[in-house]
Amino acid sequence: QEHMSLQFDLDGTKCQLADTSEKGSVIQADHATLQTDYASLQQENLELAEELDGTKAQLTDTNEKLSGVQTEYATLSQEHMSLQLDLDGTMGQLADTSEKLSGVQADNATLQTEYNSLAEELDG
Repeated sequence: QEHMSLQFDLDGTKCQLADTSEKGSVIQADHATLQTDYASLQQENLELAEELDGTKAQLTDTNEKLSGVQTEYATLSQEHMSLQLDLDGTMGQLADTSEKLSGVQADNATLQTEYNSLAEELDG
């Protein structure tokens, strides 16, 4: 009877060993899959890091170009203001000159009328 009990225990232990062995195989398979996934993710990470480096370089180039454009814009804005001031001054001078010209034309018309009147008196 003790032999039967030991046989029963041995059979139970064999079943447990088989289950444990099967679980170990599943864990090994899962481990292998995880290692493959890890390697794949490492490769993807390297590729993304390279892409990021390229994007950073493009960003640096774009920032440098933007800085140049901003500097050029500031220079052109100052030049525009200067030219606008010159134009305003010239427009003021033009208005003054036009006013003087109108006065001279009026004086010329008056003098022409007087001349014509005097010429008629002399002829008459």
